[in-house]
Amino acid sequence: MSEGYPSDWGSRRKEVYRRDDYTCQNCGALGGPHGDAELHAHHIVPKSKGGTHNTSNLKTLCKDCHDAIHGNSVAPTADASRPNEASSEAQLKFPLNESKFPYSVAAELSCGNQIANTYDLVNAIIEAIEELNELFETAQSLPSDERSNRLSRKIDDTVNELDDQLQSLYSELNTFDEEILWSDSKSTVSRYDDFHQAAVELQVVVEEYRDTLEDLSTGAKDEDLRGTLVDLKLLADDLDAALEEYSEASEGLINRLYGEISSELDRIDSNTTSITPITPDSCPVCTGDTTVVRRSIEETNHSYSLLRCTECDTEWTIDLQNLTVSSGPEDLVGVSMAPTVWKRGANRGYSLPDDLDEFNRLSDIYEREKKRLLVVVAIGQVGILIGSYIFGSVLLWIIGTILLVSAARGLFTWRLDRVLGGSSSFLSGLLK
Repeated sequence: MSEGYPSDWGSRRKEVYRRDDYTCQNCGALGGPHGDAELHAHHIVPKSKGGTHNTSNLKTLCKDCHDAIHGNSVAPTADASRPNEASSEAQLKFPLNESKFPYSVAAELSCGNQIANTYDLVNAIIEAIEELNELFETAQSLPSDERSNRLSRKIDDTVNELDDQLQSLYSELNTFDEEILWSDSKSTVSRYDDFHQAAVELQVVVEEYRDTLEDLSTGAKDEDLRGTLVDLKLLADDLDAALEEYSEASEGLINRLYGEISSELDRIDSNTTSITPITPDSCPVCTGDTTVVRRSIEETNHSYSLLRCTECDTEWTIDLQNLTVSSGPEDLVGVSMAPTVWKRGANRGYSLPDDLDEFNRLSDIYEREKKRLLVVVAIGQVGILIGSYIFGSVLLWIIGTILLVSAARGLFTWRLDRVLGGSSSFLSGLLK
């Protein structure tokens, strides 16, 4: 049994269905003997927030409403049309089209889409287990010589179908990484740890259940059949509880993923402009071709403009003052320079610093030398003004200023070359 779930979870769930007359308490859809809606038992106060498994904390929901709640989307109501209609409130719901989003949220999208892909499997397995339990109860109530071939075939077909679904779920769960290396949020990592633990526990129960199904399909003798069926029913309760715990952990993680995606979209949206400044034609990282990408995400009312390399998947946010690496080599995320600097450096073949720390170090040198240059220019300008005043010559002031600017430019370039050791980085060649 998954930790925290009662051994009679399956019975409690069915008791809730009967109490609610097999009716979804959100939209009124009918299931069980009254209709064809797939019913789920939902915790009113989530287990993660201290909710109990008492029937008083459970209510009947149809699959669509339950999926909507766990997926953080809008559930249908009794006054609305059946689900799949667009909500007036823009929001995200996995699975999402990754091509519409920036690369900087690719990992979050991939994880969320993988979880969403397991939802249909989980719901199908819960439905198949309920059907199989009912068939077993019917079979156990009949003497072996009165069991029809039709009932036996139905049990075999359901067992095989359930085994295929369990195998698919096991394979899906195996694809998840054990760590979220792409998230800086401790809360998200914690949610992932909870999800991963629930997924591992579910894999264990799935494997046990499949082994028992295999024993059943090999044709147990009649005297062993009853014991096998009892084991299978107990494991079904374990599996049902593990699936519920997996769903709750998935809900917690998906809500965190939605939060991280929305925050990143807010950041990019607020740091981009629809007016495209001068941008480099080649990527400073790999020298590949670059293109400006404009997207609108209707689900969240976000829009953005990004410079994207078509070869190394590096992206830059675009505003009028800076191009900033938003996705790409981890050590370069955050590097920011004026669009003209990016273009000039890329066109002249200058390389990027090795990482953000090196970029900051070079930037500090650049700013320090620039301040020194400004002091020299200011002192020189004062001297030129004094000289022009003494000799009463405006022409002297003009010629002196031109010579001063040229000398300052040459001095600055020479000084940068000496300080930077003649490197071919962007910063060492900005004024060349």
